[in-house]
Amino acid sequence: MKYSRARAPAPTQSRPTATPTPTQAKPTPTPVPPPDVKAYLDRQVANSKDKKFHFTVNGKDLALTPFHVCAQKSTGANITSTCIDMRSDDGKIYDFDFVTTGPQVTSIKIHRINGESLR
Repeated sequence: MKYSRARAPAPTQSRPTATPTPTQAKPTPTPVPPPDVKAYLDRQVANSKDKKFHFTVNGKDLALTPFHVCAQKSTGANITSTCIDMRSDDGKIYDFDFVTTGPQVTSIKIHRINGESLR
């Protein structure tokens, strides 16, 4: 009787599997106001006792903390507008337009309170 030998399957080379390296989430950079508006805000905050931006509305002083800056827009020859969102101590959100002429902040207007337009 002849016995046949069963051949074992050829060993397969196992390839190392590449596990994807988790990508680290980069923090969203905090937008910075343009130099003229930033300098203005920095001065106002530095000169206040509580280190907040103060703005008077209907005779009431609002202590505000800036938290978001939108892109600067050109609104005319040498005139720009920058929107900065600020939070008051009572939790309301105010959207301010800082208008600059050249390097000077020439007006500040509130255009939204808690997302509702005032215009």
